[in-house]
Amino acid sequence: MISHRLFGWLAFCVFIQQCFPAYAMANSYQCTTDLFADGKQHISIDTFSIHEKVYIQTLCKELEPGTYEMVTVWHRPSGQIQRQDSHVFTLTTTSGYRVEFWMKLHHKSPLQETLANAKYADDDIGGWTVNVYLNQDLAGRKKFTLR
Repeated sequence: MISHRLFGWLAFCVFIQQCFPAYAMANSYQCTTDLFADGKQHISIDTFSIHEKVYIQTLCKELEPGTYEMVTVWHRPSGQIQRQDSHVFTLTTTSGYRVEFWMKLHHKSPLQETLANAKYADDDIGGWTVNVYLNQDLAGRKKFTLR
């Protein structure tokens, strides 16, 4: 027969997993995420020129054998999604895996630029957020500024 203390602990664990799945899964993967500019993958930064490519590199350690999907979601300063990328990979042994994604804004066409009197949209400048998911669990989040 299950003791009241053990039953209470099990009920609490089920409650946490059902009501707060992000909290329950927060430490399921050992991943680190860094942002880099063009060709400077050894220097992590968080402020970029609007003309630069922004790279995000995620390293996950000790992943069990299996198939994984890593997804990045890039959020504009307004909160809208700018783009979403994914990469599926399979590991046959327990190992680490590194994935790199990048984003570069494209300026307006010459006609749009003339009509708006600007190369980029007003909400391109400011604080951006990129979320990295591994098998739908949040594996990393970085905030950065485009100037």
